[in-house]
Amino acid sequence: MKQPSRNLLKTVDLPTMVYDGKTIDKLKRFKVGKFIGGGSFGSVHYGTDAKTNKTVAVKFESTKIEQRTLALEYNFYKKFPFYSRLTPQALALIEVNADHTALVMEVLGPSLNKIHQICERRFSTACTTAITIQLLNIFEFVHNCGILHRDIKPENFVLGLPETDEWKRI
Repeated sequence: MKQPSRNLLKTVDLPTMVYDGKTIDKLKRFKVGKFIGGGSFGSVHYGTDAKTNKTVAVKFESTKIEQRTLALEYNFYKKFPFYSRLTPQALALIEVNADHTALVMEVLGPSLNKIHQICERRFSTACTTAITIQLLNIFEFVHNCGILHRDIKPENFVLGLPETDEWKRI
């Protein structure tokens, strides 16, 4: 996947950053760039980790919404063993300002819903079987970690980045 142009990126002044439970003041580690998508939860943007120069995803949530979920999502990802490739790697949970919280995580590829649209809403039997096996493995893994996922839908399952070894992994 193509990385966003550097001129689209701007530095976000982060007054407080929570990284694995430790608070670090005035950290300017991430640059936020092009909008990826959004919904009732907030918005997701491409970003760059200034420390590693890798592309990341930055998910923003308003602190004004009734059901805030980013902290739960961050803890959800951190609960899994580090070696797990069944969940994205969460890098940081950030209190950007009084109005927004951000979750910084590894950037992933398109959702199953997007792939289904690209394939004109038709998957072959072999593709459907491969997807089903991967999803059952994911559900079993998550359940064995003591977590019940309550929002199972194609938009919430993504593949790895195109042109990588993870491309066919959900």
